[in-house]
Order: sequence, then C-alpha cells, then structure tokens
Amino acid sequence: MGTVNWLILLATVAGVMIVLDGLRRAHRDHGAGGQSSGLVKVHDGEEARAQKETQARTTSARTTSARTTSVSTARNPVMSEVVSPELPEPMPAPSRQRSDHECSLIGATLHVLGRIEADEHLIVAGRVEGDIHAQHHCVTLLAAGRIGPSVQSQRLIASGTLCGDIVTRECDTFHWGASFSGQLNAARLACDEGVQLNGRCYIGTVP
Repeated sequence: MGTVNWLILLATVAGVMIVLDGLRRAHRDHGAGGQSSGLVKVHDGEEARAQKETQARTTSARTTSARTTSVSTARNPVMSEVVSPELPEPMPAPSRQRSDHECSLIGATLHVLGRIEADEHLIVAGRVEGDIHAQHHCVTLLAAGRIGPSVQSQRLIASGTLCGDIVTRECDTFHWGASFSGQLNAARLACDEGVQLNGRCYIGTVP
C-alpha cells in the first residue's frame, strides 16, 4: 500500500472519530439539559403546592377565629338593660361629744343677776351677781370682771374681783391685780405678787 493510501485512511479514521465525539457530546448535553428541566419543573411544582398549603392554612385559621368570636359573642351577650345606681344610705349624724376646749363667755358689757350652772368652762369678763356652779370645770375671771357671792368650781383662775364664798376642788390661782374678800376653800392656792386677799382661806382636801 502506498503512502498516499495510508494518509487517506488516517484522514478518514480521524474524521470518523471527530464526528463520533461530537455526537457523544451533543447527546450528553441534551441529557443534562433534560435533567435540569425536570428539576426545574419539580421545584416549580413543589413551590406551587407549598403556596396552596399556606393559603389553605390561612383560610382555616381565619375561619377558626371567626367561629371563636361568634361563640364568645353568643356566650357573653351585651347587657342592654341600664342598671340604676344604688344611692348610699345617709350617714347618721355624729353624736356631739363635749370637748375640754369648749367654754361659755360672759362679755364685758353683760351684767348677770341670778344662778349660773355651767356644764363647760366659763369665762367671765363682765359682772355676775349670783351663784356660779361649775363643779367639774374651770371658772376664769378676767381683769375687768366681778363675781359673787358664791362660786363652786373644779379650778379657779382670777385676775378680777371676787366677793363671797369660793369652793374649789383643785387649785385657786390669783394673778396680779386680783382682789378677793370672803371665805375660800381650795385644795391648793397660788398667788402672784400684788394680789389682795381679805378673809379666811382653808387649804386642803375639799369634799
């Protein structure tokens, strides 16, 4: 066989091999493309199914919520009746209790004739001609006041003029300018400088 024939044969074999290799590559690329397309289709189907399931769950949740609200409304209907408020009962008036700070005042322009019975402290700035009975309270005589002829008290504080019988269960206190004439019975006696006392004084326990 000559050299020319060998060259022709080699060229033919090379051409056949090139064609076969091209066919094999084309077939392989076609198969890979089909598989990719199939995968894409599979993924698209799964996404569509997932979206349908999500929509179904959302619809079911809304339906359940609506049913729950409906049942709650049926069990707890709104009261349409208006209930009138109950008026509180009136509080009883507090009982009056006498305080140690309460007192009666006989003003400087008053002139009292007769008997006085006091159930509270008594302050005298005017003139009293009569008996004063305040056995459980204090009698206070101001500087311009005058009392007599009888005073019975628990305590006596005097800055004015007293005439008569004085009976005090606790203490007699005479301040500067006070004047007394008569008979005095007291458990204790206190006098400031300048007090005028004219009479008998019995200091001790007073029944």
